[in-house]
Amino acid sequence: MIKRAKAVHAPRPSNAADERSAAPIANQANPAVAVLLPDFTSQAWRYQVDFWQRSVLFLDLLRERTNNMLTHEQAGLPPLLNFAYETVLDARRFESPANYALLRIAETCDAPGQVCPDEGKPPVIILDPRAGHGPGIGGFKRDSEVGMALHEGYPVYFVVVFPEPCPGQTLADVLHALRRFVEEVRQRHGCQAPVLYGN
Repeated sequence: MIKRAKAVHAPRPSNAADERSAAPIANQANPAVAVLLPDFTSQAWRYQVDFWQRSVLFLDLLRERTNNMLTHEQAGLPPLLNFAYETVLDARRFESPANYALLRIAETCDAPGQVCPDEGKPPVIILDPRAGHGPGIGGFKRDSEVGMALHEGYPVYFVVVFPEPCPGQTLADVLHALRRFVEEVRQRHGCQAPVLYGN
């Protein structure tokens, strides 16, 4: 009789062998997760710290700005000029008041980079820009129309605008005040026609 040979199969690995063969795969994935989670957590923490620090700085900046504004208002909103000056005419006290004033820049010759005024030169009247700015914005630094005119030796006057108009003020009142300013400067300088510098 011919007997059929039984097929010989390789023994299947036990469950312990399966776990051992699958372990390297699991161990390969775990380090990546272990690296990503702490990195993400530290980045989120640094972002939160940075966010709160910037928020505190921003609020402190608002506090400082508000204090400066209140101090300026309590002082009567003086012009922001970076030059010594004296008030020549204040149109708020005119019969028909307007929120304008004429200032004479009273810088001395010993100021840094200053040239003594040349009385032979015509006076310069600089009109402060009127676009919602505070009074004196046209001369709040040395490198400005006022500073350049002083450096060239011109006698300099400055027409400043106050933020709030006078009650009942009209455009005609403003024009009347400006014409009176020009006439005052002309009389002070031997009837020389002043140079008008508008912004």
